[in-house]
Formats: sequence, structure tokens, C-alpha cells
Amino acid sequence: MSIEGTLSLYGAALATVLALGQLISWWGRRVNLEVVTGITRGAIDEGERKSSRGTPVRVRRGDGDFWEEALVAIEVRNRGGTPVQIVAILIEFIEDGKVSSFQVFPDPLPSVLQPGTRIECSIQKEFLDLAPAIVFFGVVDALGRRFAPARSESVAVISAAWTLPTRVGMYRRRDESHGETVSAFQMKDRAQMSTSRPASRRARPFIVKGRGVSGKSP
Repeated sequence: MSIEGTLSLYGAALATVLALGQLISWWGRRVNLEVVTGITRGAIDEGERKSSRGTPVRVRRGDGDFWEEALVAIEVRNRGGTPVQIVAILIEFIEDGKVSSFQVFPDPLPSVLQPGTRIECSIQKEFLDLAPAIVFFGVVDALGRRFAPARSESVAVISAAWTLPTRVGMYRRRDESHGETVSAFQMKDRAQMSTSRPASRRARPFIVKGRGVSGKSP
């Protein structure tokens, strides 16, 4: 083989190695978050029912009744090689043909999640109770990127939350005895609700209250 041919082969091999190294470096730096969710229930005294952050649930054990508080838990794990700032838990839903959303900021959010670390947080289940047809349930980062649990896991948790007691009630302003009633609850988590906008054809809920799984989320 000529010197020119040997150099060509060497150059091609070197380029392949460099490209492979760049691919490995990119793969290690990519954003890769795993989100899991569930219902947590902890024991409370009967006297804590009104002040508890979670929703009181009566539990029968043996001959006695006990109380637990239910919360929706979310855990985010950074499986990638890049720090990610998790800003809020996001619940996007459709009601009366319009899309609205709750952004909830429980402790410790917002928080920067370093590679190989995780954070755990929880929210009041009533945020889900106020969402009749859910398009998205998960977390959002500082760049607006969304990360959700596995669809089957989200459906199971939301369905379970909807079957539990709720603190959502119907209210009317005191100075409007014949005015419109609204659904509300006492928020103990920091949160904000977005301005409603008309739902596009792509905004399809993956679960609808009273109907179960429905359609696909974009």
C-alpha cells in the first residue's frame, strides 16, 4: 500500500474515532430526566383534619377509625449529564373548550437538579380534582421543557386521586347571593393559574373525569 493510501486510512480512522468521541460526549451531556408519581398517605390526628396540608381520609382498622392525609407525590431523577432547573409541577387541562393550567411550586421547587441526583415533592390532590380533562401532568424546567411520568402511571395516580375525598367545594361571593358559583379549595401550596385559551385540535386529554382514559396527549 502506498504512503498516500496509508495516510488516507489513518485519517479516516482518526475521523471515526473523533466522531465517536463527540457522540459519547453528547450522549453523556444530554438532558435525561425520569419522573415518577404516586399517592402518599401519612397518619394524622383527628384534630389535625382542618389544618393538615393533605386531604383527610378516614381509614377503618379493626374496630376503630383513623385518619390519614393524602398527597400526590412526584420524584424527579436526573439520569443525564447536565444540570436541570425544575421550576414547577404542571397540570394542563381542558374545560368548556378552553385550555388552562396550574403551575404548582411546592418545596423544594424551584430547584437545580445535578446529574445523578433526585428531588421529591408533593402537592395537594385538589389541583387534580379541579382538572376535568387532563392534557399534561408532570414537571417543567426553566427553559419550558416538559417531563412527564409514564402515561400508565399518571393515569393510575390521577384515577386514584379522583376516587378519594376532596376539599373542593362550591362557593359564591357573599355580596352576590344569586351569582355564579365556582369550585375552589384552600391552597396550601404556592401556585398560579394560567389565562385560559381556546383548545386546539392537538390538545387532547389523556384522561377525562368520569370517562377514564381518552385519546392521546400531543
